Amino acid sequence: MYKIVTVAAAVACLAVPAAAQNSRVFEQPCNRGPVPHWAVINETHSDFIDFIQEVRPKMPREQASYIAYQVCSDMSIVGNSEELTKRLNLLIRKSGY
Repeated sequence: MYKIVTVAAAVACLAVPAAAQNSRVFEQPCNRGPVPHWAVINETHSDFIDFIQEVRPKMPREQASYIAYQVCSDMSIVGNSEELTKRLNLLIRKSGY
């Protein structure tokens, strides 16, 4: 099965001083179906939503779900873990959590 990109997230560290930062990694945040660049199956793994809430504990589940959906529906970042991570960080920052 096609292995979706690894999300190497400095997500947990956005507001933490550099000396205290930890990297967080989440593999396969999205289910892309048999052909990853086709939007035939485009859904979020519930564990990815849980992951977002772990790194931002005050974020409501609905907001985390929306962010996960936005990341997984962006077909331009399929196979590009750096862009996927940037998109995730941007959406989390914009959410205010």
